[in-house]
Amino acid sequence: MTKLRVEVLSSACLGLLALLTVAVPRWIEVLTGVDPDAGSGLLEWAVVVVFLSLAALSGLDAGRRLRTLHATP
Repeated sequence: MTKLRVEVLSSACLGLLALLTVAVPRWIEVLTGVDPDAGSGLLEWAVVVVFLSLAALSGLDAGRRLRTLHATP
């Protein structure tokens, strides 16, 4: 049950980070003080894709784990 909670929490956090990156794309530059993509925005979109992919994978794994928990007597 603890792994399920961790997966659900990580999925939610990663989803929120993806939304944050879409809403405030310059947070990476503000936080690090570095502009690795020279203002093109490519890094921000790559971060969104990575965060959403990880959120989806974590969510799918949590769903699988939940179905397994409900299937066992």
